Amino acid sequence: MVNFKRLNKKIEQEGSNPNRTIHDLVREQLREEQELNDYHLDNISAPVKDDHEDITKSSPVHENIAYAEEKLTALMNENSRLVDTLVYDRAASLLETIEKLKCKAKLSWTEIIDPGSKASKSED
Repeated sequence: MVNFKRLNKKIEQEGSNPNRTIHDLVREQLREEQELNDYHLDNISAPVKDDHEDITKSSPVHENIAYAEEKLTALMNENSRLVDTLVYDRAASLLETIEKLKCKAKLSWTEIIDPGSKASKSED
């Protein structure tokens, strides 16, 4: 790992140099240290391995995310089918209730107030 105390001393000794980046300073410090096996000195942010097979493999995390997305999609489709069924069942039960009551539409407000009026007798 980078020894930040040494890096800070190096920055203090050399002063500010606009031509040098922090990456250059870290690379120099890594070259001075003995443990160079873990670092790629040409570009610190580049992967240490150049194995294309490892790069193209999907990680277990991505596999878990893909599995979760599939399950979520299946559950959402099932839920939408259930909702459609419930809406249909409500409409069917409402229709059955109306048919059981055998309601006749009232044509005027007087039929509602006075069921024995002439208008209600003329319809029967």
